[in-house]
Amino acid sequence: MKGKVRKSAQMGENMEDIQLISTRARIVRGRYALLPPEGLVTNLLPEMPECDVRVLASRELGADFVQLIVTAKKGQGTVRKFAGQKGMEAFLYVLEGEGKVIFEGERYQLQKDSFFYSPPGRGFEFINDGNDDLKVLIQTHHYIYAEGISEPDMLFGNAYRDEDVLLGGRDRNPCRELFPYDLRYDWQIVVNIFESGTSHEFIETHLQEHALYCLEGKANYMLNDQWTLIQKGDFLWVGPYVPHGCYCLGTESFIYLFSKVVNRTPM
Repeated sequence: MKGKVRKSAQMGENMEDIQLISTRARIVRGRYALLPPEGLVTNLLPEMPECDVRVLASRELGADFVQLIVTAKKGQGTVRKFAGQKGMEAFLYVLEGEGKVIFEGERYQLQKDSFFYSPPGRGFEFINDGNDDLKVLIQTHHYIYAEGISEPDMLFGNAYRDEDVLLGGRDRNPCRELFPYDLRYDWQIVVNIFESGTSHEFIETHLQEHALYCLEGKANYMLNDQWTLIQKGDFLWVGPYVPHGCYCLGTESFIYLFSKVVNRTPM
């Protein structure tokens, strides 16, 4: 009996040491999701088995695309072609580090804010040939073919080199359009910048779903009918017709990468 008492007391002491855990994640399946980086687990993919892969969005969430955060150490990368399936298009954006993307035998140098687009069914490979970790965002999507419209070309550039992007937006809310205004492309992918004190002009409600990855800063973001804080490293998925909009918090700019389907007739 005394032994049991001592064991119970010990368990009680251990319980006092346990810290409550919590999360900022908010998920309404099929509607919207906020995924902070600290809640994501790593996955192994056959095309890049040495890399740490975190899945941000997939059909299980309700999204019509897949988005990944991939970290490759020096010498790591793909071991075979990625996203080469028929009709599959892919986009890569460099968050940290350096490396190379290989597309149909050609190598292209990657650095921070480099982007690359692989047309449907052609796929790509990449490798970290720098000294630091290479961290990239990869998004895949089934290309939406349209009658009389030819397939798009490969794209490669840097979001902050003006010759590689289209500049738009307003004075204190500029955007850097990574894809051209061309009916061949069914994606719009943009680096959107809200300077301190700026916001959306109105709460948006539209057909297209969004993938949104926060690159810098903080914002108060409306998802459906609730305001929530988002910050660097957070991912948002906004489903079709979900009301959304934000205003920048603090003195730093709020910068995010977002995508949506464009140039296609709703069916």
